[in-house]
Amino acid sequence: SGSDGVALAVTGSKDFTLRSHALDLASQLSGAAPAFLYTGHEGAVQSVAAHPHSGRFCSGSWDKMIKVWEVPTSDQLLEIISTWRASGCATAEGEVRSGSTKKAKVEVSDGVAAGIKERGPLCTLIGHTHAVTGVDWGRDSDVVSCGMDHTVRAWDMETQQCTTNLSAGHVANDVAANSAGLYASAHVDRTVRVWDPRQGSMVRASLASHKGWVNAVCWGKEEHQLVSASYDETIKIWDIRSAVPLYTIAAHDGKVLCVAIGPGGEIVSGGTDGKVKKFVDPTLAKAH
Repeated sequence: SGSDGVALAVTGSKDFTLRSHALDLASQLSGAAPAFLYTGHEGAVQSVAAHPHSGRFCSGSWDKMIKVWEVPTSDQLLEIISTWRASGCATAEGEVRSGSTKKAKVEVSDGVAAGIKERGPLCTLIGHTHAVTGVDWGRDSDVVSCGMDHTVRAWDMETQQCTTNLSAGHVANDVAANSAGLYASAHVDRTVRVWDPRQGSMVRASLASHKGWVNAVCWGKEEHQLVSASYDETIKIWDIRSAVPLYTIAAHDGKVLCVAIGPGGEIVSGGTDGKVKKFVDPTLAKAH
């Protein structure tokens, strides 16, 4: 919740758990306070997605399951940050300011040693027959998922039942839903597929230009804009009404593992080169 000056960062791990950290966005001190340990998966956690308004996030795992979890309130996060700082776990040698070259030293204690609390899931969605590799939230607060079972699915949160089951024919690595109700999925056959679930199982568009596995996909700020990231070290920006990408960015010196759109429309990506990059203007393809 940026309006309250706090945020929650959630990560999934091969140790079958998710961990969350509370961030004080208003402070000039660096660091993240260990918040909660989320347990319940029986396999490595492959993907995580937060709902922007409902106070929930979901995760997909190699255990073939999707789990939905509750986000702590802003008051809880502020209390966690306050307790963490009072315990002496967070210390800084200097202030961190935007644009400053001065680095802050932060000591982070182990979450378990700090008395981190465990939380279980609100519900579990069962139906995939292989690992769940991608999850997202649809426009109607439904959960959208994809997996190594070659399917893209949607789930009603009230009934906790699968309402849409689309067969892609190839393993899907990631999925994203937009405000128009469309889904986009990234596949190992080097293509991005665009789906309109209202039209049934038909693929609305198949975007083929990458030379390696497409590992991640996200929607841009415009309804028809799509961004994909690939093992071929590039990011591509698409208008889904065309089969040809608008731009190709030579993004990383290695596989591109993830991609996201920032609040200002900037593209943020991470790769096997150990770098996180931000591309402000894809027409210039300059990284910051």
